[in-house]
Amino acid sequence: MNTEDLNAGFNDLDWNRQYSLCIQAAGMLQPHYRLGLRGLYLIGDIMAGDQGEAGYMKFRYTTSEGEFILGIHYWLAEPNVAQLESYLLWLDALAHDTDLRIQTSVANRQGQIVTPLQVWDSRTACFRCFSTLQRWLPGAPLWPHAGFGYRSPDAPLPQRSNAQLAAMGRTLATIHRHSSTWPRPDDFKRPPVAREQASAVVEQYRDRLDATAHLQCMLQTAQDVDAHIADFSAGSPDKGLCHGDPNPANFVIDSDVVSPIDFDACGEGLYLADIAVSLQAMDPQRRRSVLEGYAEVSALPPETEPVLEALIMQWTLSQLQSPWWTSSPLSPFRDDWAGLGDFIAAQCQRFATGRPWLYEPSPLVWFKDRLGL
Repeated sequence: MNTEDLNAGFNDLDWNRQYSLCIQAAGMLQPHYRLGLRGLYLIGDIMAGDQGEAGYMKFRYTTSEGEFILGIHYWLAEPNVAQLESYLLWLDALAHDTDLRIQTSVANRQGQIVTPLQVWDSRTACFRCFSTLQRWLPGAPLWPHAGFGYRSPDAPLPQRSNAQLAAMGRTLATIHRHSSTWPRPDDFKRPPVAREQASAVVEQYRDRLDATAHLQCMLQTAQDVDAHIADFSAGSPDKGLCHGDPNPANFVIDSDVVSPIDFDACGEGLYLADIAVSLQAMDPQRRRSVLEGYAEVSALPPETEPVLEALIMQWTLSQLQSPWWTSSPLSPFRDDWAGLGDFIAAQCQRFATGRPWLYEPSPLVWFKDRLGL
């Protein structure tokens, strides 16, 4: 009897079927852990990539022994469990070696931190996945997303003090300092933090941007940004394991203690690239507070400001790839490629002047603050 491999076409399945398969996998866990399940609530999902990137669904897993984060991870082709185990090992080391509160892993009854599962959707269709269990961190997101169960889009952001944002900077610096000294196991495997070159992104959308009258400006800016980042990266020792996505929504605050969460994108990269992700949509004072907190723990390189500007510009151009901007009802550029082009071109023109602007008001802030993105 031929067996259908559901992983290869998992991204093409109806979302409800994907969810059903992951729920079935979650229901298989109780024999593997000494935990009495009370509730299971979806908190996020990421589709697997066709270049070997893992996909997952994550759940808030409530038990009689406390709350946890359950991850159901899968690949479209050959699984890379070593990458999954590696990032959990780093988190456990961070918890052991620093004073950070970390979502540490929970081993199953066999002492493993990754549990292989097979879900048979029918007698002939199999979904292969791997589960992880991590301790839930109490607290509220430092900068909660709208539309992700934290608040409604029209609700104001909670007012975070400069001291709390400085604590976020210290937390990120502690992660980087640990990364720079931690002796990794021989079988440790994490991919580089993937950030596509800005010029490749602009070229990808050349036909659409040509109609905006801003194509040449964007192409020149993208080439300048790529060259600046490449020059810095080639000579900089300030690189290593990074969080990968340390935007303010990936920090939680509890009794003024700021803790990092969601390390799924962690990998090799520039520490300043991590910082740029944190700063990209902040106003000037918030940016200053984060950088001042960071510098209390770890020195910043002399060229920090121009490199951060290039990295933030790289991120701005990368937004051409995001369907959110032209499809979401929350976006100011829904069905408006020309408007999005004008918006990004304005940032390119500012970058092209060569004058410092890191501590100028971000044009992203007026709606990023409202949406918490």
